Amino acid sequence: MAGRYACHFFILGETAPGTPFLIIGARSAVAAFTVNCKVLSLFIGLILLGFLFSYNGPLVFLGLFAALSATYRSFQKSERRVLVLTDGERKGYPSQQSIILGA
Repeated sequence: MAGRYACHFFILGETAPGTPFLIIGARSAVAAFTVNCKVLSLFIGLILLGFLFSYNGPLVFLGLFAALSATYRSFQKSERRVLVLTDGERKGYPSQQSIILGA
C-alpha cells in the first residue's frame, strides 16, 4: 500500500511525501521478519536523509515525526509496548498515513 502511495506522489512530482512512503513500505516488509536494533537505526537514518533531501517547508516536520514514531513502533519486541505506543490512534488521534497525506 505504501509503495502505491509513493509511486503516486513521484508521478505527480512531489518527492517530499513520496520519499517517506517509499521508506515506510520497505520498513514494513523488513519489520515483519526482524526487530534488530541495527535495522531500526538504518531506517531511522534513511528517514532522516529523505527528510533532509526533500524538505520543502515546516509542515514536513509533522510527517517526519510520524515516520520516526511509526518506525520505532514497528521494531518493538514486546506486543504490549506496541499497544502502548499505538494507543493514541484508538483514542482518535490521527494515524501516520493521515498525517503524511495531510488528511
